[in-house]
Amino acid sequence: MQNDSTVVNLEHQSQLPTLVRKFKVSCNNMGDFFLEFTILVKCDDAELHELNNFWSGHDDRLRASQGDIVKAVLKLIGPLVLAVCRDGNDYIGTPSTAHRYGINSVFNQEGFDPAAFEIVDIDYSDCIEDDDFVVIPIMEAES
Repeated sequence: MQNDSTVVNLEHQSQLPTLVRKFKVSCNNMGDFFLEFTILVKCDDAELHELNNFWSGHDDRLRASQGDIVKAVLKLIGPLVLAVCRDGNDYIGTPSTAHRYGINSVFNQEGFDPAAFEIVDIDYSDCIEDDDFVVIPIMEAES
């Protein structure tokens, strides 16, 4: 068990595994963007290694996470979540549509088991305003 995880015992809910790990993931250095989400990891480390190994750069990602497979996979998921948010799907959705629409649709991508992850809270902000853009005329070169 990783030191930075929160263990949630869900024995009373038969549709979920007995042990679920909960993490808060946020992105630093985003300028005018803000992304933070809470995710439940509903699989074991062996399944996380399988997922990490499916994607290119798996050795480097695991090394950069000091061998912590949970951190490596969550860092893999982070940019995918950002892309889904930028497409306008920065909402949780209803239980019946959660993996078809909204943020949890990110886990429908190849290589993921949608039952292995669930984003339960998300805070996304794209703070770019019209005035943030600078327009500079470019003069055509004369022939």
